Amino acid sequence: MKTKIKTKIFQGVPASKGVVIGKVKKFDLKVFKVPEQQEVKNKREELEKFEKAKKEITKELELVLEHFRGSYRRIIESEILIINDPVIEDYVKSYIEKGYSAQTAFIESMKSFLAKLEQSDNLVFKQRAREINHLIRKVLEVLHGKPSLIDAEPGTVIVSDDISPIDVFSISKQNDIGIVIEHGGPTSHSIIVAKNLKIPTVCAVKNITEHAKDGDEIILDGWSGKVILNPDEELKREYQRKPLLYTEALDKVIKGPKGGKGKERKRVSIMGNAASLEEVEEIVKNKGFGVGLFRTELLMWDPTVWYNEDKLAEIFEKGSKMVFPDPFIIRLIDIAGEPTIPGFEEKNPFLGLRGIRFLLFEKEIMKKILRAILKASNLGNIRILLPLVTTLKEVEETRNVLERAKKELTREDIPFDNYINVGIMIETPASALMVKEFTQIVDFFSIGTNDLTQYTLAVDRTHPILAPLYSEFHPSVLNLISHVVKGAHPYRKKVAVCGEMASDPLGAIILMGLGVDELSVHPDAIPLLYGVFQWLEYKKVKEFARKTLEMPDSRTVKEKTTEFIKKHIPPLAIFYD
Repeated sequence: MKTKIKTKIFQGVPASKGVVIGKVKKFDLKVFKVPEQQEVKNKREELEKFEKAKKEITKELELVLEHFRGSYRRIIESEILIINDPVIEDYVKSYIEKGYSAQTAFIESMKSFLAKLEQSDNLVFKQRAREINHLIRKVLEVLHGKPSLIDAEPGTVIVSDDISPIDVFSISKQNDIGIVIEHGGPTSHSIIVAKNLKIPTVCAVKNITEHAKDGDEIILDGWSGKVILNPDEELKREYQRKPLLYTEALDKVIKGPKGGKGKERKRVSIMGNAASLEEVEEIVKNKGFGVGLFRTELLMWDPTVWYNEDKLAEIFEKGSKMVFPDPFIIRLIDIAGEPTIPGFEEKNPFLGLRGIRFLLFEKEIMKKILRAILKASNLGNIRILLPLVTTLKEVEETRNVLERAKKELTREDIPFDNYINVGIMIETPASALMVKEFTQIVDFFSIGTNDLTQYTLAVDRTHPILAPLYSEFHPSVLNLISHVVKGAHPYRKKVAVCGEMASDPLGAIILMGLGVDELSVHPDAIPLLYGVFQWLEYKKVKEFARKTLEMPDSRTVKEKTTEFIKKHIPPLAIFYD
């Protein structure tokens, strides 16, 4: 008699919207172990193994490369360059000559290569070293006879403890594919890439890798965060209908309520977050009010851009023209540490040399970026945004560097916007509580709710176990946001929010009620949020948001906000059932 397989339902954190009904394919990084060094007799054989692995990975990455352009393409190209770097190859050969196996030779070679980067005076090199760690895993997997990239067919849901951005790229051209991750939060780099590539994803799904097996039937709901293993026929029929129901509901929300718009509304500008000109195109297509956050970190991956001031200026100028006359806000580079490479650790990287601290430590890098921004600023719609500011002195020192850059350009007879606005990210309780003092020296504020939540709750936003504790709906975070708005508005300084919270209708409604002026969101979320605000009367939203400040915990805030949505925006209720 055939045993009936029991349906199991898991609740994770929705990270990228969409529904996939398919089969499980496990991609478990935890099974990978670096073998102990053994004496090698045939050195030529070991060298051939390495050469074969290198060619295989290069070929696979080149196949992925064909599907991308712009910044994403540059990330993949840089990986190809690294794996074929003659310096690394020389290291590997020398270690094999000493009697090391191909695996150990490669590990030791990468350590030497990375240590060399560490000796560089340029901290960008050091920080970038962290980003190539997964290349080591990729090479070692191929040396173990495993594929370096994920081989997935349409209708596959990748179930993994974690995944790298390149792994996400490798599956992104397949139709009807999804990702379920046991660890990590919705703000990790891989999840941001998945979201940008529109791959339905759920993260922080506890114990999913223990229960899921290759070939199991699975449903992934990137709207609700539900993951269902071995669903029964009734559940499958329900979820087969959901994409259509979701689409119809979104259409109704975007069209607005029958009988016209809300009587009293607050003007909240919906801007877009971007890391490339391709994403700026998406913002323009979705009629966003400019770019509220242009991330410069991706530009680091391409040395031909990063070391060329004029190339940087060219990218900034193109972005500025694409959204003119709306704002184009460029955030100076914000490097956050991920201590995984020997020799590059910081004991507490998120409390270490990142954001404005890094830039003030490397003032020549800061000045080069500022010069590029100034060169691109002649249309007058570019603003400068400083990351992770906690003290007034940091802003004053940055303004000094900006003035030096202006003087240099004046001497070189290069025109620029002499009145360019400078704002700061509010990402820590320190800057939030000091907002009144900051109003005297900055032109605007942008609240980064991802880091503000992390630093307020003392929860690492990427921690595998603590992800459920991380919530931007915690009343302490909401009170800090309210404090910033109340501190900035009397001095006619605008407040924006550019974290993940702003892209979520639950969060956007509270932010509107707290008096935030601008939301900068994922480009895909722009039409939905314009629609959501059409249904709301500001007086009622403001009254509700005030109540959230006095609620006991984030769970209550989310439950009450969900009830508010169901009452005032009925078509949106389907996403919260």
